[in-house]
Amino acid sequence: MSRALIIVEGESTELLIFKKVFKLLDFKIVEETRGSNFEKYKLTKDKKVVYLIPGEKTELLAMLRVFDKNSMDLSLHYKIKEEVALNFIVYDGDANVGEEFHNLLNKFNTPEDGMVLISNPCIEVLADNKFYEHIGAPRLYKEKVRQQLIEDKLVRHGERLINYIIENIIKLFIKHIERNEIIFNSSDVMEHVIESYKLLKDNTIDADQSIYEYKYLVTVVYVAVACVLSLTRYKDNTNLIINELKNLIE
Repeated sequence: MSRALIIVEGESTELLIFKKVFKLLDFKIVEETRGSNFEKYKLTKDKKVVYLIPGEKTELLAMLRVFDKNSMDLSLHYKIKEEVALNFIVYDGDANVGEEFHNLLNKFNTPEDGMVLISNPCIEVLADNKFYEHIGAPRLYKEKVRQQLIEDKLVRHGERLINYIIENIIKLFIKHIERNEIIFNSSDVMEHVIESYKLLKDNTIDADQSIYEYKYLVTVVYVAVACVLSLTRYKDNTNLIINELKNLIE
């Protein structure tokens, strides 16, 4: 039996996105736990099990320290009694710089040891249909994306970006896989993750001077889904993943 642990930032956006995707994939929530400082969802389909947990830390670097402190075994930390084969940490990368961050990031770069999947600068990049760069602070970027979607008549005035993302999640996943395949010149989504780490080193973040620059705005959260579906065992996997996703909307 294949088991995966996906730890997401916060208690709303990322959690809603993954619950939506796995629901579309016919995974069922068979166990739900609240309290003890965290929530836990156990989803199953056939012989696959996914534990979906909002991390108790709001910043990626803090979450990585928890991971490191637990010797890269978060199963006991989150009271999972079964052995977990795949581990993912899905966080924004907007406020994490420095040598310690990159050392930990490079340490957790395989699903078996724990793979960090970063939305850069934030998960709302999924909604970006113009692929903006160098917009400024994440808050300004989100508003720019929302206003563009309103102009394109894809989002109503007052509607949150998360609503648009949830409604169109599969199409958005496909769009970003195709885009990242071009950016990273690789048809292996696992390479997209490693290459995205390199782009983080090109970020300029100076909160005191309100300087936020991002070389690219990328998100690789689709990698966790691809690994759960066992599609990443093939080297050239982007088309396999895209075709699997297209089956959900055709």
